[in-house]
Amino acid sequence: MTLRFPFFHTTDVQALVEALAVRDARIRELEDIVARQAALISELERRLGLRKSPAPKRPPVKGRKPGGQKGTTLLRSEAPDHVEDHVPHACAHCGHTLEDGMSVRFETRVISHNKPSRNPGFLSN
Repeated sequence: MTLRFPFFHTTDVQALVEALAVRDARIRELEDIVARQAALISELERRLGLRKSPAPKRPPVKGRKPGGQKGTTLLRSEAPDHVEDHVPHACAHCGHTLEDGMSVRFETRVISHNKPSRNPGFLSN
């Protein structure tokens, strides 16, 4: 069995090639317009404060390696001096009692009273 392919005239092929070239030029033009508009929108958002410009990088302090410095991390002790459980009696948002509910999350914190707190309101009464 022989397969027959449709016969195209050279004028048909030339017309298709020209149509594709026109379409490709229009696509490039539209892509350029979209790129310019995106840049303008981004600049406008930055000027209006909707998008913050990235913070400038600070130069490293001489004599220090990047990252946490030795002696600044509070380590957990196997035998802490004091352990305190903070259990709320009601939901802070809706006021519903929490006596019958199970705990969903626990947090463990290491607190040192030797140094001033970075968040002074954290332990206030």
